[in-house]
Amino acid sequence: MNGKVKKHLATTGTILLIVCFGVLMGGHASGQEFTKAQQAVMQLERAQWECLKQCNKEAFNTFFHTGFVGYSTCPDRPMVRAQEDQNLSMQALDYYILTPVAVEIHGDIAVVDYTYECGGIPDSICSGKVTNVWKQQGNTWKLISSISR
Repeated sequence: MNGKVKKHLATTGTILLIVCFGVLMGGHASGQEFTKAQQAVMQLERAQWECLKQCNKEAFNTFFHTGFVGYSTCPDRPMVRAQEDQNLSMQALDYYILTPVAVEIHGDIAVVDYTYECGGIPDSICSGKVTNVWKQQGNTWKLISSISR
């Protein structure tokens, strides 16, 4: 196994550990008001969905960290940033509703867990649950991992 693959697997394992910890600790923030910092991270989620609604691929891609790794039950395979840039096909959304379940911030890492419902053209409705991991770089948060189901 080459060094690049080992590094990728180690990073993915660390991200999954953080996600699992965030989900387990999610009850901490889910039954109470969110702090300003938690609200700011949740606003990033809404801004990202707004880019989807407007089919703004260029703006949507600015949210991703260069080392992004994610998983969605839709393609049933890991996604990396390069694939997001090249293969993302956007469909206009008429609406989306995000319902935060938990927002946990641990230093420069934020774990956001929420449910969503969205509708697009032609009259399709989808729903699911998302767990995103954000990493703060200076004053900017970048999405480093996402699991949607």
